[in-house]
Formats: sequence, C-alpha cells, structure tokens
Amino acid sequence: MLSPNDALLLAALVTDGGTSDLDGLISTVDYLDRSSLTFDEVRYGLARLRAGGWVVVEGDGSSPRVSVTGRSTELANRIGQGVGMIDFRFVLADALDATAPEEDRSLGPLPELDRAAFEAAMARHTGRVPPEVMAWANGISAQWSGSGEQYAPFVEMSRRARRRMRRDGAQ
Repeated sequence: MLSPNDALLLAALVTDGGTSDLDGLISTVDYLDRSSLTFDEVRYGLARLRAGGWVVVEGDGSSPRVSVTGRSTELANRIGQGVGMIDFRFVLADALDATAPEEDRSLGPLPELDRAAFEAAMARHTGRVPPEVMAWANGISAQWSGSGEQYAPFVEMSRRARRRMRRDGAQ
C-alpha cells in the first residue's frame, strides 16, 4: 500500500513534466508541500512506486533519473482536470488510496539512490532558497495545517474518478 509521501513523490514527477533528476524531484516536492522528504522516504517511496508500475528509475546511485509510466500519465490526465498544481497531490493521494499510516518497507530501498547523492542534492536545494522565502513558506504551511476541509471537493472528485477507473478496468 502506498503512503501519502509516495503520492507526493508521484505528484512531483507529474508536475515536473514526467521525468526528473534528484535535484528537480527535491525542489518540486518542496514547492508542492513546503517540506522536504527524508532519504528513507524517498528511497523506499520510489521503490514502492516502481513496484506498482507507476515509475521507472534509470542511472546509478549518484545520478538517478525517475520517469512516470503511461499508467501514471493516464491517471494524472483522468483526475487532474481543473485541479491546481498544489491541490493535485491530494487528489492523486486519494485516487491511489495512498493512506497507509506506516510505510511498507518490505520491498526494500531503491538501490539506484545513495545517501551521498541525496544529501548533495538537498544541500544544493537548501542553498538556493533565500532565508526570507523559507520563513514565508513556513508561515504559509502553518496556516494550511488545519483539518483539510478545504480539500473536500477535490477528494470527492478523485473518488468519482477512481470509481470510473475501476468500472472501466483501468486499475
């Protein structure tokens, strides 16, 4: 079962045009969620997404490139109509039923990602974000950390899309 962070990774890839290197993935996750995922969240999450047929990973541990599959693109096109970029991740998480309270690590980590490459990408990203922007982003995150009621219309829309997909045999 996928976690909400897995859905965030997939949403970042879709938002990034379908293919991304580590730097782009980290930056887009930060843009969408105003947060950074840990090394383990990324390497186990990408392993689960790959096992589910949602992404492919190429390259070695120092420079992996991740791309969405046709299955991911089809789902994004079905549920993404009229949904803003920031809200898309919540709609995607619901469509994927990405609600696992704890991460499933039974598949193991993604071997194409090593800690040194991840930490270097995080350092490059952090160095590019001015402190005043980080302060602003942290303030916005605090405002949006409520009950999630603002996403109710998107959640209902993605549930309808998921029912259509099951009816049509797409999932």
